Amino acid sequence: MRLKLTTNGIIAGIPIFLITFSVVSANTTIQHRFLSPSGKYEVVFTEYKHCKFPIQNIRSIDDVNHVVYLIGFFKKEGNIFLAEETFSDVYGWKKYNPTSPELLFKKMVWSPKEDFVILPEEEWGGYPRTPVKKVVALTPELPWRKSGFAFDEFIWIDNLRGIGDYHFDCDFGVSLFDGKSGKTVPTKESASPLGYNLISVKNNKALIGQVINNCGPLEEMEKPPICFEYDLITQEEERIQCPHYDYSRIEISGGSGNTFLIELLLFDPQGRRTGADLITNESYFDIPNAGYTRDEEEEINPRKILQIDNKPLIGIYSLKVMGKALTPYWVRIYLKDADGKSSVFVFESVMAPDMISEYRINYDSTPGKSSSVTRVTTTQSTKQDIKLFYDVGWITNSEVVKSLLSKLDAAENSIKRGQKQTAKNQLNVFINEVNAQKGKHIKDKAVKIFLEDAQYIMDNL
Repeated sequence: MRLKLTTNGIIAGIPIFLITFSVVSANTTIQHRFLSPSGKYEVVFTEYKHCKFPIQNIRSIDDVNHVVYLIGFFKKEGNIFLAEETFSDVYGWKKYNPTSPELLFKKMVWSPKEDFVILPEEEWGGYPRTPVKKVVALTPELPWRKSGFAFDEFIWIDNLRGIGDYHFDCDFGVSLFDGKSGKTVPTKESASPLGYNLISVKNNKALIGQVINNCGPLEEMEKPPICFEYDLITQEEERIQCPHYDYSRIEISGGSGNTFLIELLLFDPQGRRTGADLITNESYFDIPNAGYTRDEEEEINPRKILQIDNKPLIGIYSLKVMGKALTPYWVRIYLKDADGKSSVFVFESVMAPDMISEYRINYDSTPGKSSSVTRVTTTQSTKQDIKLFYDVGWITNSEVVKSLLSKLDAAENSIKRGQKQTAKNQLNVFINEVNAQKGKHIKDKAVKIFLEDAQYIMDNL
């Protein structure tokens, strides 16, 4: 489909635009206008297509709800047309809303003197890699009009050039984007299992670290034992000793078999949120340096991934796992301190529609300090678990269900009366029965959860 944007007159100093293309007519009544940071350019978002795909009609990874915009760039002085580009706001399937044009505009990255602009990520599904963003040249002096931009982290060198790192599945490398030519030039290419990442840039010299075993699990990645100082003017490099690097990181993943039946929502120590809330049907990205994505490449066990990549705050985090249907699920919480030492916590349980399970993460990135994760439980939530575990076959005898529920009822009543010691004794009776039924009518994964829940309740009386 070939699109073209042309002016169709000026009203009160504001250009009116028409879109022409070969297949269908566009509705040009929905337009949003913004000014570039310097006020030199006007940016016009014209919505011409909103594609929606009911879940039952999805046939490929590209069948996902999205809004298509034609973005026009105009020189403010004289309303001179400069460039145009299409952009797809890929916002997911049901219970997600399109991104507002205001937020999309704020996500644009402008070169220091606004010679070109980098559009936001379109977020189509695909192979695990750094997304390729669209770049649009805005000054006629540049010999190129459109290009691609693929960097995880990017640092400007001057008004037209910058350097950053990228990844493509197992491969990690460093490249330079040259705004003069619109081309990306490799600086340190990956040679798996060796890879490279950008650490810093100072005085036209880039500090690049070597990553080893970058195809292995995240917790097995070693610290870069070798660093290079790359001269951005002479393009010469020198091997140097690596400075101390802050490796602190939080990564949370969760799944529910071969379908996406759970969502993750993380609250940081300041109450900021990142993830998806099934109660409000909204997604949040309030925590700095945090992201929330779905990994569909793992066909057998697709997962949701929530991560904070750069110096997470020290303190208490609250992770809420929300359910869309009755399903077993798992959550893996990977915590890394500033020296690169990691801790991994894995939990399994069962989720039901409109149910919320909470995990408390006590995170400390200080070297030598330990972090911990506990599941927040009550007698009421544990009773709910007993019923759900029976529904999915983790408990195989209805009489055992009745017996366990009666013991928790007794402990709950004692807690309400303030009889803490009596409640502890009753919870120990509950623990004894769980252990007695292990391997008989209660599966091992359910036993582990019940013992942890009972201990948590006793510790918090």
